[in-house]
Amino acid sequence: MITYRPVTPKEQSLLQSYGNRADNWEEIFITDETTLSLIQNCRFYGRVRIGALQFSMRKYPHNPEGISSSVLSNCVIGDHCSISQVHLLSDYTVGSHVTLFNIGEMTADADDISPLTVINENGGRGVVPF
Repeated sequence: MITYRPVTPKEQSLLQSYGNRADNWEEIFITDETTLSLIQNCRFYGRVRIGALQFSMRKYPHNPEGISSSVLSNCVIGDHCSISQVHLLSDYTVGSHVTLFNIGEMTADADDISPLTVINENGGRGVVPF
C-alpha cells in the first residue's frame, strides 16, 4: 500500500525549479521515497499522485526511473516508473515498474477499467487497448 502526502511549499518550489508546473499544487501528492529531482519539465492537472522514484539503474539500465517532459492529468503513478515524453496521460492508474515513452495521448474514463500489457514488437502493428 503506497502512502501519498501533499507536497510541501518547499517541495513545490523545488519542483518548479526543475521546470514543472501545476494548475493546483494542493492536488499534487508524493511519497516520502519520491526523489523530486527525477521529475522534470512536466505539467500537472487535477489530482496527481506519484509513487517512489529513486536513483537506481540496476534493474532497468535503459529506462531510469523518473517523469520527464510529460503532461499528467488526474493520474496515480506507482513506484519506480519511467515516464518520458508522454504528451497527455489522463485518468489512468499506472502500476509500479512501468515504462511509458513517447506516447501522444493515453486517456480513459471512469467506466473503462482495462489493463494494458503492451510491448513494442516493432512489427508495425497497431494496438487497440479498449
